[in-house]
Amino acid sequence: MSKLGDIQTVGSSFQLLMACGIFNSVTNRCLHPDMTPPQHGGPVADPLSRRDALARMARGSVLLAAVIALLLFLRVPIPSSLRERTLVRVGNPDQFPFNVFTFVPEKNIFVFRTREGFKALSALCPHLGCVITSHGPGFRCPCHGSTFDPHGSVLDGPAPRPLSWLKVGMAPDGQITVDTSERVSAEQILKV
Repeated sequence: MSKLGDIQTVGSSFQLLMACGIFNSVTNRCLHPDMTPPQHGGPVADPLSRRDALARMARGSVLLAAVIALLLFLRVPIPSSLRERTLVRVGNPDQFPFNVFTFVPEKNIFVFRTREGFKALSALCPHLGCVITSHGPGFRCPCHGSTFDPHGSVLDGPAPRPLSWLKVGMAPDGQITVDTSERVSAEQILKV
C-alpha cells in the first residue's frame, strides 16, 4: 500500500473513532452495533462531543504543564547516584602541558594548565551543543561559526553566551577530575 493510502486509511479510522465517541465508555456499542448496552440499571452516558473531548484534553495538558512547572520550581533533589556521573576523570596532571588548552575528546572538555594549577572549559557550544575546536588563540564552532576568545567569551556568531568554565578537582588517586554540571568563574583554578 502506498504512503498516501496509509494516510487515508489512518485518517478514515480516526474519523470513524471520533464519530463513535472514542473518548466515551460506549465506544464498544458504536463499533459493534449488534451488542446490547450493559444492564447495570443506570442511565447510559451520551457520547462526548468533539468540543467536550478537546476541552478535557486541554484542561489535562494545562494541569500537566502546571505540575511540571511546580516540580522544576521546587527543584526536586537529584539522587547522588545521578550526580556522581557528572564528575569525570580527565587524566594525570603530567599529561597536560603548561599554558595550552588540551582537548579531552571522550569528555568534550578543554583542560588548561598554568603554573598555578588547572582550569577546565566545556567544549560544547552554547548555541546548539556542537563540539568546538581550537582556532588560533581561541575556539570556533564548526556548525554555525561562533568564535570565542581564550577566555571563552563570544567574539562572533549566534552563540548566546560564553563557553562554560567547569569546576576542577583532584581524585584521591591524584587524577584531575572535572564536574561537568558545576559552572564556575573563569578565574577559579585548582591549585596543585
